[in-house]
Amino acid sequence: MPVYTYKCEECKKKFEVRQSMADPEIEICPECGGKVHKVISQAGVIFKGPGFYVNDNACPNADLDSADSPCHSCPNAHK
Repeated sequence: MPVYTYKCEECKKKFEVRQSMADPEIEICPECGGKVHKVISQAGVIFKGPGFYVNDNACPNADLDSADSPCHSCPNAHK
């Protein structure tokens, strides 16, 4: 189940709630009873290995045509 972050408009406190995507959004702050809104946050995704986003995480010396060609000469060495 995802964890959602809410922020109270009255007391400015943030809190996290684990709830299903089908559950209704929380509307009332458990601390002061004020109105809350959901805080939108960024999700981090990292693709690793040869062939994924050559400009980011791929090894510059890897043979991209061969799936089992490890790159041992860079910090992103595949083991």
